[in-house]
Amino acid sequence: VQFECQDVQPGYIFQASSKGLDPSKVAALQKATLYYAERNHPCADIFFKDGTGALYLVDVGGTSNILKARTKVQKLSDALAQEGLRDDLGVRGLKGVVLLPNIMNSSLEEDEETITEVIRVTGAQARDLLGGLVQLLAWLPDA
Repeated sequence: VQFECQDVQPGYIFQASSKGLDPSKVAALQKATLYYAERNHPCADIFFKDGTGALYLVDVGGTSNILKARTKVQKLSDALAQEGLRDDLGVRGLKGVVLLPNIMNSSLEEDEETITEVIRVTGAQARDLLGGLVQLLAWLPDA
């Protein structure tokens, strides 16, 4: 995906009661801005709209436990399945990415038990995508 970040802002796009996406908060997102979740979130540490208006939810997992990683992927996949059916979000698509820099093998990508539309990026590729943020892995919980 092509995304040219011009700003980084805190944000929160989830409803407090249902943990679903809040349409008014999603509508307020600016293109070319990378948002990070201000507080605990149900499934996305980072989110942004691309140039086409698609909304990307990105979850970064610090775990090296494959079962916890699968749970994280499935949680985002379930959210995409539920939220992707909504017409009130005003986005041109809903995409999910889970970055798992501490999963060092490809077993998660080959996992056929998890049926998902979530893009899974592990190991060195996830570290490359995180760039300078990889130093924050020390503070991520193993969850």
